[in-house]
Amino acid sequence: MAEKTLSAKKQQELQVQYSNYKDTLQAIAQKIGDVEQEGEEHKLVLETLTPLPGDRKCFRMINGVLVERTVSEVLPALQTNAEA
Repeated sequence: MAEKTLSAKKQQELQVQYSNYKDTLQAIAQKIGDVEQEGEEHKLVLETLTPLPGDRKCFRMINGVLVERTVSEVLPALQTNAEA
């Protein structure tokens, strides 16, 4: 009887560990997807802003706040973010 209880307890521990690993992998996959999507968004914005004159007004979201900038001010920061 002691062996069956130990075995059941071990199986339960392994199941919990498996679930934790599975959850961690799903979180990592989600984060990878988010980073890839953000990279694509940076690329699209760079492609859109690059041909525009540097003194043209544009808006950028910084920590949830929409700020007014010029294209020449925004492009270097976007390029840095896209490369990172």
